[in-house]
This record gives sequence, structure tokens and C-alpha cells, in this order.
Amino acid sequence: MASDVVNNLEAYRKCLNNDKYIQHYSSGNLNETKSAFNSPASLSDIQNLCQKKGWTLPDQYVEFLLYCNGCYLFRDQFGTGFDLLSHKQMDEYHLNYMPKNWIPICYYVGDYLFIDSDRVDTGKGYLMWHNHEQYFEDPPTIRFEIDFNTWLERLIIAQGSPFWEWKN
Repeated sequence: MASDVVNNLEAYRKCLNNDKYIQHYSSGNLNETKSAFNSPASLSDIQNLCQKKGWTLPDQYVEFLLYCNGCYLFRDQFGTGFDLLSHKQMDEYHLNYMPKNWIPICYYVGDYLFIDSDRVDTGKGYLMWHNHEQYFEDPPTIRFEIDFNTWLERLIIAQGSPFWEWKN
């Protein structure tokens, strides 16, 4: 049986027409976006990266990498969209000035979604959004109390809109 992460990605892919998706914005505006998925990573590649960096990944993110090893979602005509990083990109995007336990997994307009490797065992609270205008010494802009699958599912339901920025 497929995991919730895989089910959500498969359902989203069924909504695509030649890798394109029409987003509905406020005031009836429509926007064509593109999505693309990488080939799966191997479990040994993921394990080697985690061992090399001293990272712990949540099972749901491992399932994501085993399904597609990164993708971009909702990329518009200006190149703006969500880049969910491959295992190699996670290593490349993790810069020396970033906390060692913060694993970059998504890039969006200069901001990052991180996994806090030290909190993975808790099951929640390990996802963090960090605004590009902040220093890495500062606490993250948002610490989500949801797991990766819930974050991904909400991103898809919100059609690539940063749902965490919504107000009442």
C-alpha cells in the first residue's frame, strides 16, 4: 500500500495536463504553472547522505525521496515556484553558516523549508520556514506543528500558495 506522501503526489500528478496546472487566484485570475518530478533516489544514497552529515530524516521525507528525489511544483512563467530538493541538493544547499541540524528541503523565493534533524523523533515540530531576510542565529519564522505529508498536502490544496501566510 502506498504512503500518504505518495498518494498525495500521485493525486496531484493526475491533475496535471502535460506537466501544467492552472492555478486559480483571487479575483478570478488564472495562472498556468508547471511541475516536474525527478527520478527516485536510492535508499543507500539517502542513508549515505544522512550518515555523512549526521542527519535524521523523517520517514515521510525518505518516502518522498524514494518516490521522486525532488521536484518543482507550481512554477510560474517567471520561474517562481516550490523547489523540493533532491538528496544531492540538500547537501549543496546546506551552507556552512546554517545550523548543522537544519536540513534544507525546499526553496521558494529565497526562503527555505528546513527539517530540524534534532526534532525528527518527536514526529511534529521538525518543519521550519525560514525567511530570507532573517539571520540564521534567529529562530525560524515559523515552526510548523505538522508533519511533512500534511505540509505537502496543504501546499497542493492551496495550489502553491504559501498557506502559512494566510490570515483569517
